[in-house]
Amino acid sequence: MTKRIQGFTLIEMMIVVAIVGILAGIAYPSYQAHVERSRRGDAIAKLLELAQAQERFMARCGHYATQIGGKAVCDDSDEGLGMKMQSQEKFYQLSLVSSGATSYTLKATPQGAQSGDTDCTELTLNHLGERGAKNSDSSSDKDSTLACW
Repeated sequence: MTKRIQGFTLIEMMIVVAIVGILAGIAYPSYQAHVERSRRGDAIAKLLELAQAQERFMARCGHYATQIGGKAVCDDSDEGLGMKMQSQEKFYQLSLVSSGATSYTLKATPQGAQSGDTDCTELTLNHLGERGAKNSDSSSDKDSTLACW
């Protein structure tokens, strides 16, 4: 009675490696897109926080702040919101695109690990609460805004 040795052949192992490679090739881009979408929450949270700070500044001073940094005091040459110009996780650079006595527009631009996000290259929020988004095609439309926000 001969005893047969159990195990995998080289062909069987190569088939498994090929299947795993195909699955990884499909799954990884999907995973990356999910990570990019989840990181947008970092920008959205900070834009909403800045909008709240602008409204508090308006209630105190009678006009909107002209910069994100600076001192959170009225009628000072360095008046501003006294906040950082990066999102909490540092995936987005924040800026105050325009600011006047009665209006403002905030912008979040991806940076670092998030800079590969071509679907939402810019998120905006204005004094009316209107949200906007641009993609790598430099177009700003309703579909981009819904997808990004």
